[in-house]
Amino acid sequence: MYMIGSYIDSLNSIFKWSMETADPRISSWFLMGSVNSLLFVVTAYLLMVYYGLKFMKGRNPYSMNRVVFAYDMLMVVLNAYIVYESIAVAFNENYSIICQKIDYSSSYNAMRLVRAIWLFHVSKVIECLDTFFFIIRGRTHLVTWLHIYHHCTMIPLTWAAVKWTAGGEMFEPVAVNALGPKWRKYLWWKRYLTMLQMVCLSF
Repeated sequence: MYMIGSYIDSLNSIFKWSMETADPRISSWFLMGSVNSLLFVVTAYLLMVYYGLKFMKGRNPYSMNRVVFAYDMLMVVLNAYIVYESIAVAFNENYSIICQKIDYSSSYNAMRLVRAIWLFHVSKVIECLDTFFFIIRGRTHLVTWLHIYHHCTMIPLTWAAVKWTAGGEMFEPVAVNALGPKWRKYLWWKRYLTMLQMVCLSF
């Protein structure tokens, strides 16, 4: 029993230390205050998957093509903005492509990059809607273990990146696909994009 108590004390010490060494610039930002928000988002996502699949079992799928199209376009714009901000800061600060020291100052460009990284984390939370749209539209075969694993790991990983080291190409085809069968003929290139992503995932 003493060993378990000692182990828990060690974990508490590590957790307390990690929270004390977190980037103070973002401690009051949305979803960044404590680990509780992270646990809430992941738990809510898993509950949505579980109860969503149960709810849709035996029901007709809902048609949400316009909503999905608007969502995909929103994600394209958000990710384009994140890329723009990151590249703009990299050029303004003459960042090294190989190794760049993290800027923990509160300068304009440093905060601009921190905001871009934080927005990337927020986008990963928003992307949980991918699963919701799959379920509600009856495409439950797309809600695979890998799909759920991806969302459940990206949220904590991006949260940690913002918390300690702060310093979208799939939405276009999904948006076109959401418009219906007559538009799908324009997605001949989608499989090549998927292959490229699989190659990237293997590294």
